[in-house]
Amino acid sequence: MTIQTTFEDICANRHGGNSCSADANKRAPKERDRQWVLELIAISSEGLTLKEACRIMGKTPNALSGRISELKRDGLVYVSGRRDGCGVNYLYLGVDVCV
Repeated sequence: MTIQTTFEDICANRHGGNSCSADANKRAPKERDRQWVLELIAISSEGLTLKEACRIMGKTPNALSGRISELKRDGLVYVSGRRDGCGVNYLYLGVDVCV
């Protein structure tokens, strides 16, 4: 599976073009983190929340929420239900992930 590589900042509207956020967007290991989150969702039979992904990956929500948003934008994952105050992310059927 090929994950889109882009420096587009999916969270640009949220931080209003703050220069520090724009610089962080360019430095973030987005492709690696997107793949890791996708693999975690794929192996989770009960879906995966942002908080759960953060605990597993040792990252903060601001570091991973954009990756989940990108996966949703790309049509790879969807949200169904809530757990612990977060949406539960699932992999769409037919999405092939090598884990």
